[in-house]
Amino acid sequence: MKSKIFVLVAALTMAVSASAQFSKGDVILSGQLSGLNFERSSFDEWSSVEFGLQASGGYFITDKFAVVGALGFASEKVDDADATSAFVFGIAPRYYVIPNLYGEVGYQALKATDVDLRNYIGVEVGYDYFINDKVFFEPAVYFRKGITKDVDETSNFGLSIGIGVKF
Repeated sequence: MKSKIFVLVAALTMAVSASAQFSKGDVILSGQLSGLNFERSSFDEWSSVEFGLQASGGYFITDKFAVVGALGFASEKVDDADATSAFVFGIAPRYYVIPNLYGEVGYQALKATDVDLRNYIGVEVGYDYFINDKVFFEPAVYFRKGITKDVDETSNFGLSIGIGVKF
């Protein structure tokens, strides 16, 4: 039994160390599909579902630290009401805890035609799984908390999946 555990730990260690890593000066570009995003407000329980598409880019200031910006589109469906579409933009510092596993804490804003700008602070944890030296698959989970008056009691969490390229 001990030898099986040792082999498993050794295989995982080699998989992590053999994976591609980022270096200072690297640039990443990626596209994400977010969905399974559930929102909760003080007014009711888990009141909406959101779907989004976004493009992001980042620059590595050090081997483990990048600044990432994003632009995108989101569509939100609240109960039986018509869906609302919004333009999304944000910026976040990204830190790689171990190779390919990152955490972000950042700012995101949503602007819909019929609604004031909504501001959020968010936390995201994701993993960059490299398909080859340049292309990676990027699943992530996130949590956002509203910080402007109309959404200050709103929070949401969700999953995103993306594909990116390292330059």
